Amino acid sequence: MKNLFRVLILFIVGFLFGFFSDKIFEINQSQPIHIHRVGHIPVLDSLAINGALISDFYRGAYHTYSSAAPKIYYGSKYQFRKRILEKFNSSNFTESGYLTLRFFINPKSEVFLYKIIEMDLNLRSTDFNDELVNELKNLSFSPIKWNPYLDDNHNYYMHLTYRIENGKVTEIIP
Repeated sequence: MKNLFRVLILFIVGFLFGFFSDKIFEINQSQPIHIHRVGHIPVLDSLAINGALISDFYRGAYHTYSSAAPKIYYGSKYQFRKRILEKFNSSNFTESGYLTLRFFINPKSEVFLYKIIEMDLNLRSTDFNDELVNELKNLSFSPIKWNPYLDDNHNYYMHLTYRIENGKVTEIIP
């Protein structure tokens, strides 16, 4: 009878240990390490009241720059680069670094959410001249620069990185 009682106690203790270990594991797993997916662009509070924008945003990004890029540029990447370089007035600027534009394109070829990242040539955060940033942003986000890709039901995530040396765009990635 003593052995049966010991086995029963060990069984109950083992069961409780397993039960509480599982609960502790679940609690720790419910706190994700990375709270956003790659390419996340937050919706600004000032834009959150626009229902159409939110429904567009939550429709999701169907492709990213790597799969959409060959067909998403209006014409081709070569033509895109040519238009940017022809219209960008580099004589007004002296900065050097990288300007990255991350954005979503809706089925109407409109950019509706974006994030701008400014870095020096050593990849440290910097602050470019606002006119330079706005000029490249406006040239890049023009709806005539983007094709809807495949269908009318999805948004597309894109990014562009401009390498700028002494105010001149020397490279456009991707």
